[in-house]
Amino acid sequence: FDEGQTLTDTGKHYLYIYIANVHNENGISKGSNTERINWVNNNIDKMISLDKEFIMMAEDKFTFAALCLVLRHLSINPNYNVKIPVFLDGTCSGIQHLAALIRDVDLALEVNLISKDDQIRPADLYNNLRIPINEEIRRVGRENSIYSSLALVDLTRKDVKTPIMTKTYNVTR
Repeated sequence: FDEGQTLTDTGKHYLYIYIANVHNENGISKGSNTERINWVNNNIDKMISLDKEFIMMAEDKFTFAALCLVLRHLSINPNYNVKIPVFLDGTCSGIQHLAALIRDVDLALEVNLISKDDQIRPADLYNNLRIPINEEIRRVGRENSIYSSLALVDLTRKDVKTPIMTKTYNVTR
């Protein structure tokens, strides 16, 4: 990263996806790659001009500001050497490893291990598992009066993410 590298069209494609992920306006990071690239194209003037209000709305303000500076340099010189790392989706990487090791195609699709068309939104294993987890907790609450308050449980994606993500690393209570 010290020397940097000029971006190919593919590199620019992934840079735009990363930029949208870092800002994450209205949950754009869960959109399709095409939606994220379009989001950047629709907001590129704000980024190049370093619009303070727009930057302050970003989920990760410092990284987003750095990426705006990269875009600014690229707007002046398309051959600018980009030195910032571009991170892409590491959806539930522990489960990605398991899916690859056991060659489970269905699981690989759930954790975005298999390439999809840029028009398709990425799968969200955490949100998909949230639904049956909530249903089971509520069932216990309905069937056992001592735990009746569990019938009202509504765990969010954020609530279930850490326990699911860390299970593959053998995390204990």
